[in-house]
Order: sequence, then structure tokens, then C-alpha cells
Amino acid sequence: MPTLALPLSLMLSLTLALAGCQTPTPAVPASAPPVEKQVRVNDTDIRYIEQGQGVPVVFVHGSMSDQRVWDAYRPQVAARYRYIAVNQRYFGVQPWDDSGARFSQPMHAADLAAFIQSLGAGPVHVVAWSYGGSVATLAASQHPELFRSLTLHEPTIGSLITGTPEGKAAIAAFGGEVGRIRTVANGGDTPAAMRQFWEFVLKLPPGGFDAEPVALQRMVLDNQRTVPLTLNAPPQPISCEMVGAIRAPALVTVGADTRPLWALSAAAWQRCAAQAELATIPNSNHDAVVRSPQAFAALLMPFLARH
Repeated sequence: MPTLALPLSLMLSLTLALAGCQTPTPAVPASAPPVEKQVRVNDTDIRYIEQGQGVPVVFVHGSMSDQRVWDAYRPQVAARYRYIAVNQRYFGVQPWDDSGARFSQPMHAADLAAFIQSLGAGPVHVVAWSYGGSVATLAASQHPELFRSLTLHEPTIGSLITGTPEGKAAIAAFGGEVGRIRTVANGGDTPAAMRQFWEFVLKLPPGGFDAEPVALQRMVLDNQRTVPLTLNAPPQPISCEMVGAIRAPALVTVGADTRPLWALSAAAWQRCAAQAELATIPNSNHDAVVRSPQAFAALLMPFLARH
């Protein structure tokens, strides 16, 4: 019998309908250890860590990482909220369902929306970094009813800054370096591409990856197989109008020393949004989530409390 290929939008609608019928999993008390769980959405198992009770705060990682990147925030968030950190499709250590052919922002956005619906807890706070911020933006523009608030550190959305000379220059500079690293990845040297990509993104000197904390290195190494997928996936155009369709209040953060692409994109996101704040984290760049957790949490926690 031939396989019927459903459009992604229809598949998401069906998945959301089915997810709404699932029995929500009980929350894990903050006094209890974190629990690893999984839920089936869009024909894949989404694994996540959960701890705490109350309004869910869903953390979405970026490229070359997984739910472990948010570990520093779990105790503080779980003491007041239902902390949930997800592994997006293809990330983490679990086996893949396929060769990676479905790796894309629209697919990850569809997964995120279906995952939130599966929680059965109403609108949730979402905290996302980099590529995860792009995914969360796309999902929130398509399903604004699922989002109570958005906190995004430097979402990678170059399509918001194509209309200015400085935006075009930032995209060209960023794209040139990423293109060089893509060539390395497509040549089969994924470990080298991973190191070069990490060092470029976080503005480290050559060899800087090897000086990272062991736990951080382990997480990135576990996710290096996603680097060719990330570098070859076409960016999803996200317009100012799409950002403006997001009804939830938003906090966009940016490192004071970050690359122009992210600085300009963050500022554009804030201008396009219906209600958004823009905050700068000093002495940091794209790495603020992992390098400056106290500074990021000092912005995040009051924002969550207000919304």
C-alpha cells in the first residue's frame, strides 16, 4: 500500500488534536529529584526533564546542545514553577528515527507546539536560546494561544534585518563564515566543523573548545552529529508581521559583545513585537546562557513573576 504523505500543517493539526486527548503527566514536586520523561508527537519521541509544580516553564536549547544546557537554571525555576527542558528532534543522545531528513525549523516548531499541547496545562512560559529562539518564534506566531510568555536569548532570525545596509552586511559576514564551516562538514569532517562552529558562534580563539568545561564539551560532542543538518538546513523566513502576531509578552536578551547578526536581530524582534522588552547582558555574547547564568536568571525570574 502506498504511503500517504500529509502536509506538515495538516500533520500538526492532527497531532495537536490527538495530544489534547492525552492524559497529562503529573508534575514532579520541587523537593523530588528531576525526572526524565518522554512523549510521542509527530511520529517521534520527545524526551524532557521535569521538576517542580505550577505554571510550566519550557526551556528550548539551541544548536549543538540539548536540555542539559539549562541545568544551571533548574533549581531556581523548579522552586517556583514546573521546570521542563526538552530535547528537540535529533538532539540529545537518543537514536534517530530516520537519517535526519526532517530537520528543519518548521518541523521543530511543529514539535514544540504539539509538545506544549501534550502537557495539558494551558499556555506556558517558553525560554529559548539561538536556534531554539527561532523555533519558538515560529511556533508562537502560528499558535499564539499556547504561549504565556517568551524569553529569547539572541534568536537567529536574519530575515528580520535584510532591509538595512548594516543588516545585509551582518548577514553576509555571518554567512561567509558559516559557509566555510559548512564546506568542512560536507567534506566529512564533522568533528572539525563542530569545533569551528562552536568557536565562531561563541567568539572563542582557535582551540577554545578544548578549554571548555568537561560537562559542556561532553554535551556538544554528543550533539556534533547534528552539525551538518544545522548548517545545511535552509533558514525559515520569519517576517516582522509574524513576530507582531505573537500576543504573549516577550523578553529578548542580547550579549553586549555579541556578533552584529544577533544584536541587530534581537533589536528588530523587539521592535516588531506587540509587547516586548530588550535587555543587554554585559560582558557576554551569544554565550550568556552558559557563561552568565546568574545575569540571565536575574532578568528571567522577575519577568516570569510579572507574567
